[in-house]
Amino acid sequence: MNCGEALVPNMGTSALLLVCVMSLACSGEITEPEGAPLVEARIENVAIGDTHLCAVDDGGNVFCAGEDGLGQLGDGPEVCDGNLNCSGVPVSIMHDSALVSVSAGGNMTCGVDSAGRVFCWGHDAAKGLGARGNDRCSDATGTTQVPCIPIPREIETPVPIRLLSVGGARIVPGGVAGGPVCGIGVDSLAYCWGRGEGALGNGSLSSSSIPVAVAGGRRFTLVDVSETGRGKGHPFVCGVVADNESLSSVYCWGQNRLGQLGIGDTQARTVPVAVATARSFVQVSAGEDHVCALDDTGAAYCWGGNSSGQLGNSTTVASLKPIAVSSSEILSQISAGVGYTCALNEEGTAFCWGNNSFGQLGLGEGVFGVLVPVPVAGTLRFESLAAGASYTCGVRKGGAVFCWGRNLGGQMGQGPDRSDVQLPTPIPFRKPAL
Repeated sequence: MNCGEALVPNMGTSALLLVCVMSLACSGEITEPEGAPLVEARIENVAIGDTHLCAVDDGGNVFCAGEDGLGQLGDGPEVCDGNLNCSGVPVSIMHDSALVSVSAGGNMTCGVDSAGRVFCWGHDAAKGLGARGNDRCSDATGTTQVPCIPIPREIETPVPIRLLSVGGARIVPGGVAGGPVCGIGVDSLAYCWGRGEGALGNGSLSSSSIPVAVAGGRRFTLVDVSETGRGKGHPFVCGVVADNESLSSVYCWGQNRLGQLGIGDTQARTVPVAVATARSFVQVSAGEDHVCALDDTGAAYCWGGNSSGQLGNSTTVASLKPIAVSSSEILSQISAGVGYTCALNEEGTAFCWGNNSFGQLGLGEGVFGVLVPVPVAGTLRFESLAAGASYTCGVRKGGAVFCWGRNLGGQMGQGPDRSDVQLPTPIPFRKPAL
C-alpha cells in the first residue's frame, strides 16, 4: 500500500487509522494523526512466514510486517513489486471482523475467527488459498506475474475450524516450495488443502484447492505443517492424537526423505502413521526436515534431519526415530524451524540450538551454531515462542513481542533497516487509542 492510501470499504475505524499511520515505506517514520495517539497493542499470537510476520492482539486486530510483493501482508491490492518492501513496521490487514489466531508459512498467512471461519491471504501458487482468484502479483524478480490474494478471503471448510497450521508457498527454481494448510475442525478431525505430495493425508499425492479430510478418522488435538525452507521443499505434517485420557500419540504423513515421519524408514506416507515411540507426546512441531515433540514430563525428543544439529543431541547425525534432546530442563513449549529448534522451560526462559547463520538462536555475534540447547541471551521470559525459516519471535506476558534473526523483509519492524538482528529486539505493534 502506498503512503497515505487507506480508502478501503468495510474496514473498521481502528484498522483504517492503522493503515494510515503505520505505513513506513515512503517516509521511514511513523506519523500520528491529530487526536489519535498510538498505544501498544497487547499481542496474543505471532505467526512467522519466510520474510513476513503477522500477529493478533487481544481485540482480534491483525497486524503484519515485512515483505509484501505477493500480498502476504493482507493490506490491499497495491502491493509493492518483488524487490521493494512495503512495510518496515506492522500494518493492519484489510479485514473487518476479529480473528482469534493466525498462522503463517512461506509467503502466505491464514487466520481463524471465533466462529471457526478461515481467512487466507498471500501467495496462491500452491492452492493454499483455495480456488485461485484473478489477482496477480510480481515475483521476486519483479517481472513474472504470479497468483496472489492481497486481502483476506474466506476459505470454505466442511466444518468450523478451531486450530490452524500453514505450510505456505514460495517460488523456487523449477517449481513451488511449501506445504499445505491444515486445521482441526470442531469435530476434532484434521482437514488439509493446498500442495499435496502426500501431505494432505488423504491417501493421494494430488494437490487440492478445497479442504479434504485426513484419512483414518482420528481425533487430533494439534497439527503442524512442515516449514518452508530455501529449497524446493518436501512437505509433511505431524499431529497429536489423544488415544485416551492418559496417553497421546504423534502421527505424521507426507514426505520422509530424512526420516522426519519418525517411523524408522525413509518411505513417504500418504496417510497418517504413528511415530515409533512409547512416549506419550503432548506437543509436536514440524521443521523443514526434522520434528520435535514434548512428552508429558516436559522432556524433548526430536527426529529427522540433523545437518545443523537441530535435533539437539550433540551430533549432526540424522535419526529415523525420536531421540532425546540433551537437556535436563522441564520444557513447556517447543518449536522447530529450518535447521534449528527453540523451546521454553517452565519459567519462560528460551533455549535454542542448531543453525545460527542469521542470529536465529539469539546468542549474539560470533556464534555460528550449537549442537545442544543454549539459553537465548538476556533475561527475558516468554509465554510463547515461534521458530521459522531463519528468525524467531517470542511473546511476553502482557503482549510485548521480541524477535531475532534474519530481517531480509524488514519483518522485525525496525523501519528501513534490514540488518539481521542478533539479539531479542522489541517489535513495535501499535494502534490508535480508542
